This record gives sequence, C-alpha cells and structure tokens, in this order.
Amino acid sequence: MQQLPSRQPTRQPWTVDELKRMQAKALANTVDQSTSHSYASALNSWLAFVDMHHFPIEPNSQTLSFFIVYMSHHINPRSVKSYLSGLVQQLEPTSHKFTKFGHQYSFINKIMRGCLKLRSTKIQRKKALTIQDIISVTTRFRNSSNHNDLLFAALLVVGFHGLLRLSELTFPNNPTLRDWKKVSKRSSLIFQQTSHKFILPAHKADKFFEGNRVIICLFNQSQFDPFPIFSAYISS
Repeated sequence: MQQLPSRQPTRQPWTVDELKRMQAKALANTVDQSTSHSYASALNSWLAFVDMHHFPIEPNSQTLSFFIVYMSHHINPRSVKSYLSGLVQQLEPTSHKFTKFGHQYSFINKIMRGCLKLRSTKIQRKKALTIQDIISVTTRFRNSSNHNDLLFAALLVVGFHGLLRLSELTFPNNPTLRDWKKVSKRSSLIFQQTSHKFILPAHKADKFFEGNRVIICLFNQSQFDPFPIFSAYISS
C-alpha cells in the first residue's frame, strides 16, 4: 500500500508524567470551579466516613449504602444525593469498581429513596420578587448619588429583564472560585434607542464559553422601564 506524504508538523513527544498531568487537568475542567469545590467537599466527607469506620477507600455498593444512611442522619438527604454525583466525578477515574455498579444501581437508588422518605424536610424557598417590588427599588434609588445604590438597582432590573442567575451578576467572595472568563465586560455594552445589550461570556448551561448576547428592551413611559436606572448606573 502506497504511503501518502504527511503534512503533519513535527511535534515533540511528551513524557508519561506530562501526559498524566494534562489528563488530570482536562478531567478537572469537566465541571465548573464552584461545582468542583462542592464535589471536593463530598470526597472529604467520604474519606472521613471510611476512615472512622475502617472501610476501604474504594467504594462498593455496600459501603456506599452505609454512607448514604449515615450521612442522611446528619444532613439533608437531598444534599447526600448530590454528594453521590461528586463521588462519581472524583473517584471514577481511579476506581475501576465504579464501572461495575450498573446492575447494583437499583439497590443504591432504593436506599437513597428510602432515606429521602424517612428524613427529608420541606424545601424552604424565598418569597418571589414582584414587579411592584422592583418598581419600589428603582423609584427609591433612581436619583441616588450613591454608586452602590445604583449598582444594586441596576443588578436587580438587568437580572429580572435578562433572566440572569445571581452567579451571572455577581462575583464569588472566595477568590478560588472566581473565573474572569465569565465576567461581562463593559466594552461589550452597546446602547441603542430601544434597547441595550451586552455579552454574557458563559453561564451554567454554556459549557464551552460560546457566549450569549443579553438584550434589555425599552419599556417606554412605564414605571417598569429598566433604562433610566441602568443609564444612571453607567453614568455613575
């Protein structure tokens, strides 16, 4: 068979250590930083559990079910359910036994359902904001000379009209969870007669940083119009 000429550029081979390092880096970036932080908490809980009970670190269906019933006694079982997702993400690359849980998953699922029935509590939700609530805030702060007042009111109206999550409007207090690639830049803001728009570089459902354009439309001659308060904030 005739060998065709290759146009591949000359590349240097990597060491096995370098390949493993880049593999670990790729795996670490499969989830968001804040999610990874939560998953690390789940792993720490697992390690503490197996250490105090003298179980092996590598899980099996029995020790996982023990972990579920034990943790459900101390914290909300809904949180334990999210812990399991974290354990899979943290341990699956190094634990071959996770691939053998297929036929045993129904057992783990039954244990989880039972704990949810036994110990789950009512979900407490904050009262939803009404349009009148937003009008009250914007009316109060529209003519404020305090920059933070204008910032708060602008976040409120832009978040409401743009259907943005709180994490898309704010920056984490924990420096390790901050990601500048997700921050909307002032240079992306465009003012037009009937709308203003800016780029949201990434969000929870945008895993590959493709970005979205957020458009806030004018509500002319309405108390619900987000333009005056946002314009006042930008001017400030």
